[in-house]
Amino acid sequence: MLSIRVPVRSTGCTHAQVTDLSSFVSHIHQSKQWGCPLCSSKIQCLWDIVIDSGLHNLIEELNDSCSLASKAILYSNGQAEACVHAETHESIDEANHRMQSDEVEDERSSEESYSAPQESGRCKASYYGNRKESAIEID
Repeated sequence: MLSIRVPVRSTGCTHAQVTDLSSFVSHIHQSKQWGCPLCSSKIQCLWDIVIDSGLHNLIEELNDSCSLASKAILYSNGQAEACVHAETHESIDEANHRMQSDEVEDERSSEESYSAPQESGRCKASYYGNRKESAIEID
């Protein structure tokens, strides 16, 4: 999964997919081609690289409060949902409900309860190209 801290694309891009600013600039420096690393649309200067402010705001929000979330999905309609499990896209509410159910079950059976990963790292973002959504993942 591609780590994204500052989600960007060029002004000439027609795709919704983003890449990380440092990756974008690194691509320009290494390839000596002034274009988008995803679609090769030409850029004239660094001012042609724009930040996806909606996705960037979501990353910042999650960095402030992602103690339980391991991923968040940003849908094309602008809605966002924090998730605990990246594979199943289980929501925070679903995980909390399951954890409470597990705790009740633990009292009955003395089995070890589920505990969600407690991550304190930075959030990362990636884009699923076939689906019109982005995902944020925590280190």
